Amino acid sequence: MTDPTRPRMRWYTLLWVLLLSLFIPLGILLATTALAEHEFRAVAVSLGATLLIIGLILLLLALSRRGALESLYARRGLKAGLAVTALFTASLVIPSEASLPRKDIRRFTTGTQAYDASTQPGNEIFTQIEKKQASSDKDVMTFSIFDVCVGKVSHRVSRDGEVSPNRVEVINPGILTQKLKADAKALGADVVGITELDPRFVFQKDNEGNPVRLKHRYAIVLGKGLDYKLSHPTAPLPWQSLYSSIPEEVAAVLSGRQVQTATQIPEETLNEYRETLEFFSDGGRTAVELASLIRSYGYPARAHFGRWSEVQVVPLAIMAGLGELGKNGMLVNPAFGPRGSFPIVTTDLPLIPDRQVDLGIQEFCRACAKCADACPPRAVPQGDPALVNGLLRWQVDGTKCFSYIKTNPKCMACVGACPYNKKDYFVHRLAVTAIARKSRVMNWLMLRLDNLLGYGARSVRVGQEARKTLVRVPQ
Repeated sequence: MTDPTRPRMRWYTLLWVLLLSLFIPLGILLATTALAEHEFRAVAVSLGATLLIIGLILLLLALSRRGALESLYARRGLKAGLAVTALFTASLVIPSEASLPRKDIRRFTTGTQAYDASTQPGNEIFTQIEKKQASSDKDVMTFSIFDVCVGKVSHRVSRDGEVSPNRVEVINPGILTQKLKADAKALGADVVGITELDPRFVFQKDNEGNPVRLKHRYAIVLGKGLDYKLSHPTAPLPWQSLYSSIPEEVAAVLSGRQVQTATQIPEETLNEYRETLEFFSDGGRTAVELASLIRSYGYPARAHFGRWSEVQVVPLAIMAGLGELGKNGMLVNPAFGPRGSFPIVTTDLPLIPDRQVDLGIQEFCRACAKCADACPPRAVPQGDPALVNGLLRWQVDGTKCFSYIKTNPKCMACVGACPYNKKDYFVHRLAVTAIARKSRVMNWLMLRLDNLLGYGARSVRVGQEARKTLVRVPQ
């Protein structure tokens, strides 16, 4: 039998207990996720917060049992707390962040057909590096991971080829589009988007100054996420994940790590491995194989990747619905953030285009400045975006960026610092979904929580320390 003298639990006390209990599994989930990511500060904060919540629940139950919550002030305080919590919760899901106008890439007003691939920021720097490496044996040992990732490709790779004379009749473009996306993912793509090939985003000349003649109708954008552990300046060398199929001593030389080897590695051997890794390590293989598959259907197709691209990757990827342009000048994908590589296949195969998405990423970037704080040469701008060629965007100083990368090839400060740079775990997907609501309060909360948990802290710290060592920032 119940004791009639024992105070009964009020509804608002019970509601507080239930409300606080909801945070316990969330805290445990966040702690286990952070442990898998080796973010130990996040583990400690999550477990500490979870224990604190458990303590508050036990305290509420104990005070309720003793009747300490029966006073007028205690009851009013608990009810007022519930009201404030309800209002705060509503502010997290009700859109209140002013949307950035002119996000639609189709509003781009400047005819970019006049652009040359050879005039892109950094091209002259990489050209100098290539010439120097070709003429000086001492630079053989300085080939870095960044050189692999920028996509300098071997010209022995066939990006185009003969089209099968037996053309497949396309009855249902929608079904074909779904099949082609599945094929692309089977070939190695993480995400796939399709858009019409806007001629404004086709270069007039390629990287070597040759005229581009590209009249294809569609662009298939293949997104590949870089391994999370490689996406910050202090990342370890990818011995297993990237170089597992080649001898360790060759991997050491290609990665830029200075090691002593028992025998001198022939330059010809290094070049063979280098030419293979330059293209196939970061998604180029997927584009080449998908283009070959499409040509077997009887339709022309050409692969574009890295510095061999004849099209502008970022605007086409945005149009294909694979993300938004971030403050750091990179495409931010909801699954793998800014650490993506986006090879493209252009074709005349009849397909159904995807739509551009609005995930509130640029609105969040307006509240966040972690990439700008981390950038050693201050190439990433602070503040609000500016109108550039009809679109609101942050104009990254490409000259500063690539001049710094020339001597610091593993700089990924802006990528590592980005709050979107996380593994595609459930708890992070919840955060991306919440940010998409475009709540000013949610953006503020997510940014503070990201800082509290320590995500990106290493990249910001390393970037700021590197900035102090710069004698002069290129103007």
